[in-house]
Amino acid sequence: MVLEALNLFRICQEAVANSLKYANAAKLDIKIRTEKGKYSIMIADNGKGFDTTKLDPSKQNGMENMRYRAKDIACDLSIRTQVSIGTTIRISKL
Repeated sequence: MVLEALNLFRICQEAVANSLKYANAAKLDIKIRTEKGKYSIMIADNGKGFDTTKLDPSKQNGMENMRYRAKDIACDLSIRTQVSIGTTIRISKL
């Protein structure tokens, strides 16, 4: 349970840090839902978004770390982004 909580914290920390550092967003929403031991966390901004086809894996350690941490605790992680629209990151254990 401690490992799961730490990994969730670190994923959320990375998502918020990325939004603040790169997105130039005016709005950041965080929603957490739990029910009977299951949960979902959504972190969304209305920032500049990015083109996923232009990411350099050697320079995008944060995204890879989020994926690794989610897999380590058997969670689904999705990253949806669109240039000029924003980015939404979802972590769920359903």
